[in-house]
Amino acid sequence: MRLPLAWFKTFLFGALLMASSVAHAAPETEPYEFTIDNGVRFVVVPDFRAPVVVHMVWYQAGSVDEQQGKTGIAHMLEHMMFKGTDTVPAGEFSKIIARLGGQDNAFTSYDYTAYYQKISRDNLAQAVEMETDRMVNLNITDEVFQPERDVVLEERNMRVDSRPISAFFELFNKEQYKKLPYQNPIIGWRKDIENFTLADAQDWYKRFYAPRNALVIMAGSITRDEAEWLAETYYAPLKNPEVNAIRPTIPAEPERSGPIRFEHVDERTQLPIMAISYRAPSLHSGVAGAPKPTAEEAYALYVLSDIMGGGTTSDLYQELVVKQKLADSVSANYSPISRFESTFDVVAQPKPGVTIAQLEEAILKVVESYKTKIVSEDELDRSKTQMKSADIFGRDDVFDTAYELGSWLTTGGTLKGYQNWLKELQTVTAEDVQKMAKRTFVDNRKATGVLRPHAKD
Repeated sequence: MRLPLAWFKTFLFGALLMASSVAHAAPETEPYEFTIDNGVRFVVVPDFRAPVVVHMVWYQAGSVDEQQGKTGIAHMLEHMMFKGTDTVPAGEFSKIIARLGGQDNAFTSYDYTAYYQKISRDNLAQAVEMETDRMVNLNITDEVFQPERDVVLEERNMRVDSRPISAFFELFNKEQYKKLPYQNPIIGWRKDIENFTLADAQDWYKRFYAPRNALVIMAGSITRDEAEWLAETYYAPLKNPEVNAIRPTIPAEPERSGPIRFEHVDERTQLPIMAISYRAPSLHSGVAGAPKPTAEEAYALYVLSDIMGGGTTSDLYQELVVKQKLADSVSANYSPISRFESTFDVVAQPKPGVTIAQLEEAILKVVESYKTKIVSEDELDRSKTQMKSADIFGRDDVFDTAYELGSWLTTGGTLKGYQNWLKELQTVTAEDVQKMAKRTFVDNRKATGVLRPHAKD
C-alpha cells in the first residue's frame, strides 16, 4: 500500500539519488548531526561501500520511565507499533519492507525503544515515509490490543517463566534495587501485563512518541543532501502533541548499609549458578547519586572486566576453570553505557561436586587481588588492543554502527564522545585500574545471588 503522494516523493528522491551519483565532489565520510525545527535529532554515518542504508528511530522512553504497576508498557507499545495506521494496515509494515528486499525489527531496553529498517538506498524513502507515518498516526484499538497482550504474555512465558536461569536473574535484579526502576524486568511483571488496558498503551504513545523525543540515525550509503531532503520531506511536517513528553524524575538508588545475599531454589535447574554483582558507575552516572566518573575511570572498569573475566585467557577462567577445576564456566562483565549507574558482574557455574562456598571463596580471592596488585603493561595493552579491534570490526557493519551509536546517544553520550572513546581508552593506566577496583569491590556495593536445584549444595 502506498501513502498519499508517495509516488511523487519517491520520484523526487530517485532524482536526488541520480544527481548524487553523477556529482563530482567527494561525499562526506565522517559522521555528522543536525536537528530540525520540530525537535527531531539526526545523526548520519556515511558509508558508501554498499548501496544499503540502516534507518533507525530511537525514542527516549524505556522501561525506566514506567510507573510501578505498569511495568512492560514500553515493550507492549513496541508490539503495537506494528498494528497499522490508516494508510498501512496492521501487519503490512514488515511485509512491505520485505517485498522491497529489506529487513526490519524493533527492540526495547531500560533506557530507550528503537525501530529500524535495513534497506537499499533506492527504497529508503518509502521506509522513512512509513516510519514517520506510524510515529504520529498509529491506530491503537482494543480489537488489536487485547490479542497482542496475550502474545506478550506468551513471550514472557517463553523467555522468562519457563527458563530457570532467566527467572532467577529477574528476581536477583529486583533484590539489588529499591528505588531505581532497573529492579523491574523490561518485559514487565506478569501481573502488570495481565492488567494492561488500552488506555495505558494510548497514554504511553501520546507521551513519548513525538518528534521532539526522537533520534534518527541513518548509517550507510547516504549523502548529506539526501539525508536533509528526507528530514525535511518526511520528518519536518510532523507536529508535536500537546502532551508534554517529560521523562519522570528517577531518584538515585541510596547507598546500602552492607552486602546483599539472595538465594533461590528451582528444581528445574540441574546445576547451581553464582552471580556476584557490584554497583559501579556508568559513563553518565555515579553510584548513589554521586557525580559521574571521568571517562578514564569508566574505561578502567571496562578494561578490568576484560582482564579479569573476558575470555579463556582471563584470570578468573585460568584460575577457576583451568588450574583449580572448580568451575565449568566463569566470566566478568561491565558496561559503561547506561543512563544511570551500572554493575560489575561475575557469573560462574561450578563443576559437579564443587560447593557454592568453595566457588565463592575462589572468585572473591581473584576479585580482591585487584585491589592490591597492579596489572602488567602486557595485560593492559592486550586488553586495549582487543577492544580496539572489536570496535573497528563492529563499525564495519552499518547496523552495528547504528546500534552502538544509538545506545550511546540515548543514554547520555555525545557524538564527539563516541568518536573519541578509543583515544580516551588509550589513556587508561594500570593505576587507574587498581583505583577503580578499590573503589568498586567493597561490601556495601556487593550483591551475591545463588540459584540452586535444591536447598543445600
